[in-house]
This record gives sequence, structure tokens and C-alpha cells, in this order.
Amino acid sequence: MVSVAISCNPDPLDLKQGTAYQYTLVRVFSDSEVSSEVEGSLNILTAVAVSSSSVTSDQIIYSLPTTFTLTMNKAIGSADISLANVDDDQLTKVYTSSKINGSTIELSVASNLKRASKYRLTLSTAAGQDGSFLDSGYIVNFQTSGGPKVTDINIGSAGIDPNALVIITFDQSISQTQDLSGLVSFAGGNATIGRTDNQITLRLHGLASCSPFSITINSGLASKYDVRSTQSWSYSSRTSCRSSSVIGYSVQGRPIIAYYYGSGPTTVLFTGGIHGNEYSGEYIMQDWVSYLDSYAYKIPADRRVVVVPNVNPDGFAHGSRYNANNVNLDRNFASADWQANIDTGSGTIINGGGTAPMSEPETQALAALTTSLQPRLEVSFHAQGSLLGANQYGDSVDIANIYAASVGYTSMIGHAEEVMGYSITGEYEQWAGEQYGTPAILIELPTSSGRYFSSNQSTLWRMVGI
Repeated sequence: MVSVAISCNPDPLDLKQGTAYQYTLVRVFSDSEVSSEVEGSLNILTAVAVSSSSVTSDQIIYSLPTTFTLTMNKAIGSADISLANVDDDQLTKVYTSSKINGSTIELSVASNLKRASKYRLTLSTAAGQDGSFLDSGYIVNFQTSGGPKVTDINIGSAGIDPNALVIITFDQSISQTQDLSGLVSFAGGNATIGRTDNQITLRLHGLASCSPFSITINSGLASKYDVRSTQSWSYSSRTSCRSSSVIGYSVQGRPIIAYYYGSGPTTVLFTGGIHGNEYSGEYIMQDWVSYLDSYAYKIPADRRVVVVPNVNPDGFAHGSRYNANNVNLDRNFASADWQANIDTGSGTIINGGGTAPMSEPETQALAALTTSLQPRLEVSFHAQGSLLGANQYGDSVDIANIYAASVGYTSMIGHAEEVMGYSITGEYEQWAGEQYGTPAILIELPTSSGRYFSSNQSTLWRMVGI
């Protein structure tokens, strides 16, 4: 018997995996079909592929795995699978054993993997029981965790409530049975230590105002799988230095809030926003409050700082210089020159100074606060023009000149009405000087809408200690 074989190298056919095709072998002579010699069908096998894996690329494994499992898309006859430790791109093979069970390939490790290390699992080849093969190698890079690491704490570095619940969150579940007494410590007061799945909690108990405290977690904290941390962690913070009170309400019922820092016998009072459309005066005082929330511990022991950022909340809400009764609050104080009708750059405003001295609730609130504090100095913020004024009581002129020189503003002491272009009556600073001899200065910031705290910060501190 003579055996004849025919072979050919056709162009790529782009046949689809998992698809059946019909074929015919045709005899051709002189470019004409003579006969069909062979006909039949063929099935293109689907390549072997990984359907799922017990470990995924870039995964951090917190447990102590002994087996890695690959689930394939079909029953497997053979496979070459390995695991290696990766260190600076150098691969060190890990001793393993493998077995195939239908469509599952299991790779078992002989001992626990090194912690905080990188690994590479490689499936180099795999053959299906149907004769198909793996198209290309399958690689998974992953790493093992170290011991528990802190990923978050729910408090900042200052302004903490003296009875706050502090929550420290870790990157993994921690041991629920390990004795924490030698691992977690708190300095600066009393706190009760607890834990949840991946958190350690500390309930503070009546810490002193403006008091520093610290939390330390020593190395050796165990995870759920008894993997232990190798580094200590600590965090420092401070309880709130601030207290606050509502000193009164606006015509429309908005609260007027004062913030208090320090406990010394000498008070410096800062105010802003008495004219509601002079936003920069309110902004700089709010920024001053935010800053003092973190740094009030620097206030000298003999001083107290009180800040009222927004004396005229209705005017601020509506973008108006006046309060809701159309009164200029800085013309409503019971100074000797108070007048009901006031001058402005655009003419006279009837009852713009109020129907009587101190007729407005906002004026009454600020006056009552000033009376109770008897401040050594009062500093008011207005806008605009980069100017400094003083009520010329006590050492206010010297203080105003110091402030002006520090920030580069121009003095208008003694000729403010000339600079402004209208008469000024019933002013807060004048009333405070007449009533209590309080030195008071007035700062006109460069614009009505800018933020000027950073350029005034050092000078504000100078006012605190002056």
C-alpha cells in the first residue's frame, strides 16, 4: 500500500477558539475544480486560561497562607507552577508542591512565607485534558504584610475635646486577646483603652484645657494571625484651648459668638465684621481663631485673648454695611458725640446711628462684653485702604504706630474724618475710651474681600503681648 501525505502552509485563517468549522479538500487542474476529495469538520479548541485565583496582582496578604489555588476554565492534565521570593528583582524559588484536581491547580508551601516580602506566582505551562494549552504564562505579583501599621487617627494635632473618643485604625485586624497594657500607653491625663477589629480606641476623661497629650504604641502589637509589628508609633496632640459663648443675637436672631483663649488676668479683645460688607475684617478674625485653636498654648500666662469675628451677622449675611434695622453699628455707641442722623460718603442717613445710643442688640452685646472684660487693648478690623486709627486713650497711639509700621499701613490718627471724607460719631472705639479708658486701635485692611491673616499674623501676636 502506498501512503500519500499532503502538507501545505496556508495564510493565517484567524479561526476563533471554541468554534466548529467545515472543510473541503478540492482537486484543481488548470485553475479549474476537478473534484472534491475530502470533506469534514473540525473544532478549534479553547485555550487553557485562568478563571480565578486565590491571590490577585498587587494584593497584600495579611493571613498565613499554606495553599494557593488557581481555578482554570477546563479540566487540566498537567501544569508547571512555581512560587518565588522577589528581592530587588532577584528571584529565589520557594519550596512548594502542587496537585491538580479537575480544573483546579493547588500550590502548597512547605512553611510560612516571610513577612513584609514580595512574591511572584508563575504558571508557566498548562495542558488541558482535551489537548489544549495555555496561550501565555500567567504571573501574579503579591506581597505579605508585616505586623499591624497605623493608617489613620481621627484627631488632629490640636483642638481636641477633653472627653474625646480617639480612634486609631490599622491596616489589618489586630489580636483581640493580646494584653495591651505593655503595648499602648497614654501620657497627659486619664484615658480608657479599648479595641475593635482593626482599631484601638482611647476614651479621654476630663483632660485639662489646652493640655498636651501623647499616645504610644510599642512594637510587638499582634495581628489577628499573630504577625507582630516591628516598629513603634506615637502621636501627640493637645486638648482644645478654646471656650466660646454667645454674647447676644442680631436683629434677625443670628448668634454673635465670642471665642476665649488663655486664662491670664490681662485681656486683649479683637473684633471684626461690625460693618457687614467688610468681609475681610471677618475673614481675618476667623483665620485668627483657627490659628489660635492650634497655637493658643503660646499665649503668655498672664494674658487672655478674646475674639469676636462677626459683630454684625445680619449685615454679613446680606452684604450690607448696616444691620437689619439699617443702622450703622459703629455709629450706635453711646459716646459723647453720638447722633441719630449720620454722615456718609453718599449723604446723610436718617437714624443711621440708631433711634437712640445703644438701641441695637448687636451694639448692646459688644458693649456688655467690653464692660465685663475691661480689656487692656481692643483691636478692631475694618476695610478698606491700608490705614490705622486710634482712639487716643492710654497708649493707643503708640500701639497703632507699631501696628502700622509692622504691616506697612498708613496712620490716620487725628485726621480720620478728613481721610474718610465724612464725620464719624458714636464709634465703638471712642465709647470704649470714654467709658473705661480702654486703648483701642482700628485697622482698615487693604480691601473689603481679601484674606490678610498671613501678613498680619506676627503683628497680631505682638498685640497679645503688648
